[in-house]
Amino acid sequence: QVDLTFWSTFPNLSVDFNNVFIQDPYEESTKSDTLFASEQVRLKFNPFDIWRENYTVKTIEVSPGTLKLKVNEEGLENYDIIKSQEDTVDQAPVDLNLEIIEFENFRLSYDNRVTDQLYRTHLKDMTLNGALSESVFSTTASTNMNIIEARSGKVTLLKNQPARLSIQVNVNSDSNTVEIPPSTIYISELPFDFNGNVDSVGYDFNIKGKNIAIADA
Repeated sequence: QVDLTFWSTFPNLSVDFNNVFIQDPYEESTKSDTLFASEQVRLKFNPFDIWRENYTVKTIEVSPGTLKLKVNEEGLENYDIIKSQEDTVDQAPVDLNLEIIEFENFRLSYDNRVTDQLYRTHLKDMTLNGALSESVFSTTASTNMNIIEARSGKVTLLKNQPARLSIQVNVNSDSNTVEIPPSTIYISELPFDFNGNVDSVGYDFNIKGKNIAIADA
């Protein structure tokens, strides 16, 4: 269901997609297997741009929702679902000039059967700021969340712990790399140094406690 909203998002105009559901694309999946679901996905536009037939999305809000990212035993990703540009025909192009993406009450999980790793979180709120539509950009990610489970192999690293962070993320879609420069994150209000890199080969994250007493840990 799609609604057009103005007064509640003034001075912006918004298009609300309600009860959005994307089924897990694996062949054996059923309608109960979810890739993405949300009660509402809101796209915000400048009304003057709409008047000029310039359909440019600057803000996306998702609340509440679920995203389940998976890699199966054969290494097949369930989130590689976007059609290439040549496969689509646009009657009235909608451009993305994203500056803000906001999530509220959002559940995110990543299950990699190849590396036997599972991460499940509940994002109470999360905001991404930056030129998010560029091929190379930096964004600030701020969130308050609960780490439901973080497991590597048979080792449970974290379970049911609150966390908060405000980090910079450098994205280069041309080279398929993501860099997280050194920053501080808080898990159960304990500070940790954190940095990481992601590329087409894999990922490497480093976390180190900052003068944490053994009793606190």
